[in-house]
Amino acid sequence: MAVLNARPADISAPEPGPSVEVTPAEVVFRESDGAVRWRHAFAPPTTTSIARGSAVVRGDHVWVFRPDEMLGRGEGDAWLVLGAADGQVVAEAPLPTVGQGAGHVLHPDGVHVLLDVGEGQDGTCVFLGHLDGTELKVHPYPWPDRVLIGLSPDGSAFMTVDHEQNDAAFHVFPSGERTHTVELDDLPRPDDEEIGVVVGWGGGYLDATRAVVIAEHHTDEDETRAFHVLDLTTGAVLGELGVPEDVYDVELPGDGTWIVRDDTPSRWTLA
Repeated sequence: MAVLNARPADISAPEPGPSVEVTPAEVVFRESDGAVRWRHAFAPPTTTSIARGSAVVRGDHVWVFRPDEMLGRGEGDAWLVLGAADGQVVAEAPLPTVGQGAGHVLHPDGVHVLLDVGEGQDGTCVFLGHLDGTELKVHPYPWPDRVLIGLSPDGSAFMTVDHEQNDAAFHVFPSGERTHTVELDDLPRPDDEEIGVVVGWGGGYLDATRAVVIAEHHTDEDETRAFHVLDLTTGAVLGELGVPEDVYDVELPGDGTWIVRDDTPSRWTLA
């Protein structure tokens, strides 16, 4: 499969903004200069664990995934919405998960948030949430085995990858109805039959009509990745992005460019 021609694009750094950090014991909100605005404490963990929380700032709120079960705080986990001004709880909902970690994806409508909770070997659960006054309304998608990758630029669709890494799928937002699936056999394969191939947990939407699906190539000694560009209107594989072999994933802003984060971050667009 041919590597698509690309050229450098502007990678001007955005203005720094506030950030949030989640530890097993608290959430810390920091101003753009690093000063702490507030701390929100959790109940103390009663056991050590690899479980890690996750948080994201959206406007006047901070959305927080709190892993509770693996830290001995009770059954299941929790999803919280805190006030960005003071860290007080605005809304909270229980989750039926035993999460090791999670990631938030903000919908461009300014209202909905998607949450992907990883349960290690047990799979991955995806939830859709929105704040209704002081109630956090949560819709669970009926898959215990799909990893959320990202939303289309306009928010009308989203991409997932099978937890066992057998395929990538594209879904209608918010219903989750699957529109099409990319199987391993749909992707170009190495000539060497000894090389194992799986779909990588990464990629996403390059723009409104193209997506990036990662193929991971494994041998006993090595692992490489091919970043295949998929035409979402026809299902055809158009070629590969020229990404260095040691790069695990790329950032996809959805505007037709991709960002490689390494020692010298760079931004690219198709020529």
